[in-house]
Amino acid sequence: MRTSFQRPASSSNLRRRVEKLYWRYRGILILANGVKPAIRKELDRSVSVLPRLPRRRLAAEVGRLKREVLRVERYYGFKGSQADIDRVLSFPISDSGSGDSHLFLEKWYLSELFDRYDRVLPNFARFPPHARIAIDVIGVRTSGEGLEVFQLEAALFEDMAALWNGYLDARAGMSRRAASPVQVKRWHALLRSTIRAAFCLVEGYLNCLAADVLLLRAVTDSERERLQERDSRSGRPRLLSLRDKLIQYPRIAARTPEPPLLESDCTEMATILKEESELRHALIHPTTRIDPTGRFIPREPVYLQLSDERVAVLCDSAVSLILRIGGVVGSDFGDTSVWISPRGADGRFPDRVFA
Repeated sequence: MRTSFQRPASSSNLRRRVEKLYWRYRGILILANGVKPAIRKELDRSVSVLPRLPRRRLAAEVGRLKREVLRVERYYGFKGSQADIDRVLSFPISDSGSGDSHLFLEKWYLSELFDRYDRVLPNFARFPPHARIAIDVIGVRTSGEGLEVFQLEAALFEDMAALWNGYLDARAGMSRRAASPVQVKRWHALLRSTIRAAFCLVEGYLNCLAADVLLLRAVTDSERERLQERDSRSGRPRLLSLRDKLIQYPRIAARTPEPPLLESDCTEMATILKEESELRHALIHPTTRIDPTGRFIPREPVYLQLSDERVAVLCDSAVSLILRIGGVVGSDFGDTSVWISPRGADGRFPDRVFA
């Protein structure tokens, strides 16, 4: 879906000046999420009647609009051009998930246009560069609720948390001995899904970090190849293992000569890599393997003997590892504590993580 912002033709220099000021004022307010539907309609109406206004009225509007444009530019620290506004407002918009259509702009892009977007979103500095902020371009937002911010890794964390909490809900008040085969199989399905989600979370976070490093850091050719997982000469994929990403991406982001985290001094990383070999591969690549002597080396025990204690440790390790990496790479890449949280004393992920 695209929006159209074609301006009416002007017949005089004065009218064009007033028109340009109106469109700049309107555009800044829209990008700053400062226009509710009623105000938006009034602005659009004012623009539409400009061709019919007498010269005396236009002359009075010039001074007023100049002051208003200057006020909003200073307040939000807007530093873009009208061409920037027109280009952004022509981007495709999408459903935010609540039935409302919004334009999602990355934080780094908004930082190019505004110096004080924290006056729109107080936590702006705590989000990573790739975080997408919902811009109400067409004027559908009527409430004063906080702005919607989408982060891929936050969505992956919510998936893991929801699956784990769903398992605890399914198990609540029921022992394995009293459960039916259907209930037991549902428990195992939820546990296996939680494992997959935990590894998606860790790798998704690392991939998002890699994207932000490319935005913020000057990197060498070899570092760029690692971050993009692509051979610079052939253009072919050059995929990295999870271990390589855990070691290399924080090092490049933190600009340290040596990896800031290794299995030897980070128990969370050691746990994640151990369980990747024993759990993730069994679930993502299920098979009955045969060793060189002809004996079967089955991966089926993951499906038969999986304990919830083991999955809980995996979830805790994933959360703790991401928080540690976030602390190592620094505030340029956002504050991980904004979107990820450990389990509570009751063993569940708190409801606030889904807010």
